[in-house]
Amino acid sequence: MSDSLSVTAAAAEDNVSDDEKEEEQVTSTIQKKEDAKVEKELDRVTDRVDEEDLGSENIGNALTAINDKRHRDESKRKAEQAVLANVKIRKEDVELIIQELELPRSKAEKILRQHRGDKFNYLKALIMTTAIECRDYRNFANDTCNFMRTTPDCKLDGGFINYLTFVFCNFDDKLVALGLTLLAGWLLVLFIGLGVTADSYFCPALRVIARVLRLSENIAGVTFLAFGNGAPDIFSAIAAVGSSKGGDVGLAFGALFGAGVFVTTVVAGTIGLATPFRSIQRPLLRDIIFFIIASFAAYVAMYDGKIYLAESLGFIIMYAVYLIILIGGYFINRQLKDRRALLQAAHTEAAAKTYGSIQTPLDQSVVSVDDTDGDIPDDSYAQPDVTFALSLRHAFLPRDDTPWSERSIINKTFSIIKMPVVIILHFTVPLVDYDKREHNWNKLLNSFHLLSGPLTVSILTRVGLIKIRNLFPVWAVVCIVGTILCFAALILTEYHTKPRYHSGFAFLGFTVSVVWIYSVANEIVNLLSTFGIVFNISNTILGLTFLAWGNSLSDYVSNVVSARQGYPNMGISACYGGPLLSTY
Repeated sequence: MSDSLSVTAAAAEDNVSDDEKEEEQVTSTIQKKEDAKVEKELDRVTDRVDEEDLGSENIGNALTAINDKRHRDESKRKAEQAVLANVKIRKEDVELIIQELELPRSKAEKILRQHRGDKFNYLKALIMTTAIECRDYRNFANDTCNFMRTTPDCKLDGGFINYLTFVFCNFDDKLVALGLTLLAGWLLVLFIGLGVTADSYFCPALRVIARVLRLSENIAGVTFLAFGNGAPDIFSAIAAVGSSKGGDVGLAFGALFGAGVFVTTVVAGTIGLATPFRSIQRPLLRDIIFFIIASFAAYVAMYDGKIYLAESLGFIIMYAVYLIILIGGYFINRQLKDRRALLQAAHTEAAAKTYGSIQTPLDQSVVSVDDTDGDIPDDSYAQPDVTFALSLRHAFLPRDDTPWSERSIINKTFSIIKMPVVIILHFTVPLVDYDKREHNWNKLLNSFHLLSGPLTVSILTRVGLIKIRNLFPVWAVVCIVGTILCFAALILTEYHTKPRYHSGFAFLGFTVSVVWIYSVANEIVNLLSTFGIVFNISNTILGLTFLAWGNSLSDYVSNVVSARQGYPNMGISACYGGPLLSTY
């Protein structure tokens, strides 16, 4: 390593002029200090190697890693020193740094195009590209577990489980295939959880919200459904951009546009095959036109490898214009419908005055309920007396309409696999269903949801871990407020009569189900990232394929399920509204 340092120093001296000798003296002093730090670190690692009796291959890997770190530190020092001293960075210096960092020429030229005219940031980006990536774990075969634990690039963002450490720290090298098989089974469970959440909780809540707010299928699709589906794409893209190294955001934008292509082709095509329907032409054409504009604008903005503030603001303004046209068109269409209804009513009334009313025998046979002498039994009060324990069982245990004895073997197996998922969702997500008696009101369970729902959101989003003034955690505040609301609902509501505000539980259920979908999709993305790292798939390809498919799972499930439940226009609108929101 000392020979390499002497050669580098000699090459640097040939490239400097007499006017810069003073600057070289300062550089030499700093370099000696850096060399002392490197030698000290080498001694420390050598002692650790001797204590742990590691093989010669590990010694070589450790020395190589430290040597790479020394190169990065020295290059960073050169760049910062040049800027601080206002020294012009010459082409020879850049070539020397590229050679010392052992960077591929194609990668260096790509970074140069991204930072043309800004040599300091160019050198900084060059230095950042030498950081050890997680996919380099094969170079540390004898210490893979420690590599996975200590390398920042191996820390998966947003998830609750580090699947890389699970595989490489809990299984021997010969049993890694077994660990990957277990992860594949866990991936299947997550797929099931995603489908159950979207099918049984997310879509019913969305249907109730659309009815409460009197929204059309198209408006609900491009707003609530698009936001629920687009949230994973947006947050994962922001996280990927924030954690990118050396300006490499291929993972983020690859996943973003890969998901857009997947949703607008595969998901939209699946909806058409599953439930043939007559589309609403003008709203669908509006959404497609805006999506094409957004895609072309994104291409133009990223053509030079940079995104400026004006371009970012332009995207936000375009989406605001889209929302204005969307909401304005909705109200105009609603006024036109009301006007047509008034004209039709006036025409009917005029015709009745002219020709007289016609009463059919069927009209004469209709009897008002108030005119009947007998009482109609009310199912809500015809409940048999049950014990308190039995009432708790009916209140808290999830029930299925199909008896167990009538199910097939495959259906029984599927029910057993999804049972833990169903129980967790049953206790955390309130369900308002217009197809059930009293809209599925359950006093005990819904009161408990006022505590469990917000608490689940705070934990899954990690907001609950934040401490107020570094003393009181947010989850404790949520528990206190939720407990108060829970007891208030128990006192102020009845068992068999839903309260007036019962539809508000649909908004809570929508929020909790979106958070569950986002969290499960995040775990799926991390799992797919793990498989990508293990099988050495590049970030761009990983973003366009595995991450795009993983982020689009929630879109696929919720949009197709919405279409199958009788809302195809809502699902097809979300196929363009979700990617449109993510792109803008």
